[in-house]
Amino acid sequence: MPLQGIRVVDLTRILSGPFCTQLLADLGAEVIKIEGPRGDPVRHQGEFVNGLSWYFAQFNRNKKSSYSTSTTKDKNTLSKLLRTADVLVENFRPGILLTWVLVNGKKKLKSTINSCQRKGVRNCGALCRPPFI
Repeated sequence: MPLQGIRVVDLTRILSGPFCTQLLADLGAEVIKIEGPRGDPVRHQGEFVNGLSWYFAQFNRNKKSSYSTSTTKDKNTLSKLLRTADVLVENFRPGILLTWVLVNGKKKLKSTINSCQRKGVRNCGALCRPPFI
């Protein structure tokens, strides 16, 4: 597999980010999806097969998954994971990543990490703060 040995931390939700990291996983990358305390909202949408959202399963196949980043312990664990990652993919609205996981800024990241950001809104202006789904 072309991406075997590459570790990706997936902090995405809904569609565009999970689709991106699903492709990386399909190509052999180790993708670790970290979800908030209530999970990816897509877990609760669409048709369900054996209690699992088909939509969620389609765009999150071949990934390892973990919940929660709400406690300090969770954030410290995630910081350790980020120091071992080759790639970080996130699609938070502007400013959320810093408050959610990178409390001390990018010092928590591996110095050679590649970062991909896909926003549902522009990075500035009147529409940069509201969530976009």
